[in-house]
This record gives sequence, structure tokens and C-alpha cells, in this order.
Amino acid sequence: MQLSYRGSVNQWECDENDHLNVRFYMEKHWQTLCGWLQIAKKQAVPEISAHLVHQHLRFLQESRLAAPISGYAGVVSAAGDHVDVLTELRHSFTDDVLCTCVHQLQGLSLPVTDELPEYAAARGVPAQDLAYATLSVDEAAQYGFQPIGMGVAQAAECRQGGELLVHNYMGRISDSMPHLWGELGEQEGGAVLEYRLRFHQPLRRNEPFVLMSGIAEVGVKVQRFAHLLYAAESGVLCVSAQAAGVRMDLQARRAMSLSEEGQARLRERMLQPLVE
Repeated sequence: MQLSYRGSVNQWECDENDHLNVRFYMEKHWQTLCGWLQIAKKQAVPEISAHLVHQHLRFLQESRLAAPISGYAGVVSAAGDHVDVLTELRHSFTDDVLCTCVHQLQGLSLPVTDELPEYAAARGVPAQDLAYATLSVDEAAQYGFQPIGMGVAQAAECRQGGELLVHNYMGRISDSMPHLWGELGEQEGGAVLEYRLRFHQPLRRNEPFVLMSGIAEVGVKVQRFAHLLYAAESGVLCVSAQAAGVRMDLQARRAMSLSEEGQARLRERMLQPLVE
């Protein structure tokens, strides 16, 4: 894999858990990808988001304030006009892998250069797209999705062409998660372990959106969530996503088990299964 990004964790990139927020993991992965494409592969990148089909991320270690981060990239799969490019964010001094992202890009031809390591493969979320992505906003509500996020795509969040920057889809979901975690009525932190995002249509500058989300699976430690982000006026689905997350003990810096009462509260809010 080739080095194509170097930076660090800034204070303003950290969240209530005092570690790098998922939107900025995504932003650093995107810088890694675009830098690698432009410098190593001589590919023009201004329109690269138009080639993006989906992304799969795994969060392996915390990235705390001032951690030095290096980003590496390589092609791990190619079939037809699709390529899968793996980007890794590593601690610059220890070389520990902090987070991985597999970007599936359509319409690019690149040779395979690397193998997908086990630690970057799907584990806590299904490898396939979210089945609920066929639903309209009203239909999603009937299956138990609730509007946890609303707003308007601001100019500063969009690229020059008018589409929302890729990492800001993750940011809008992250900003809205307390409306789901709040079902527990507890104050511990929440941390994501894995994410899969499918990009359907871009959200554009000044477009209002609504984020419909729900609880897909409840475990003792790990919970799985489903997200559908729509352009509010047209009802067009922009992004569908699945995530696996845990409650976090902010003192011990480790995942917490949910009480039986907490599990029961979440199960009462679970999504209804799709009718075949």
C-alpha cells in the first residue's frame, strides 16, 4: 500500500468521547483516497465522488487528541467497471491500524495491488445493501424508522459542484445519533465499530433533508442501526447506511454491556421486518 496522507487529530475534530469523530475519520480516508488517485495513479479527482458506490469502514482503535495519522491506499479488488480501493489510517509512529475503509468506485480501471486483510473485512454489519433502502419516507415510518435528523445542506458542507461532501453524510448521521442512544436514558458515551454506506443520489446545496433511523438488532454489547437519508422535498433517497455500535465506559475506555432493562427498552423500539 502507498502512503498518500499525513495529518493528526485536532481538538475540534474530537467528540463527547474525547476521540476522533467518525466524520473526520471519513474525511481523512477521503483525503487518503483522493491524494493516492491523483498522485500515484494520475487520476483527476474533482468528480471522484460521482464514481462512489459504497463504503465499508471498520474502527479498530481510538484516535485521541494529537495522534499522528498516516493514510495508505491500494486496490484490493477489480471486477468489470468496479474497483475496491482500501484506505488505512495508521498511527504514524507505531504503525497500528486505527481505521479501514473500502471504497467501491464505478467507472474506473485500476489493477489490483493488494489483498484485503481480515481486519478490514465485514464483520458486524451485513455485506449486502440495506433492504429497507427500497422504502419511501412514509413507508419507512410504518416500519418503525423515526426522524432523528433534519436540516439543510449548507454551502460550506458542499463541494464546488454543489453536492454534499462525502464525509458530511457521515457527519449528519453522527450528529443525530443521540436521538437513538437517548432511548437508553443513560449518559455514557457511544462508539461505532463498523459502518456500511450506500450512495444512491447526491444531496445538493441548500436542499433540506430528513434522516430516518431505527434499531435493527440488539445485543448485550453490540447494537446494529439502520439509516435512510432522504432529500426532504423530493423524497429521493440519498444514502442508506448500517452501523454496529456499543455503549462506552469513558473512564475505562472500553465497551459496556447493556442491562436487561436497557436491552428490553431497545427491543421495544426495533424496526419491523420487511414483508416478503
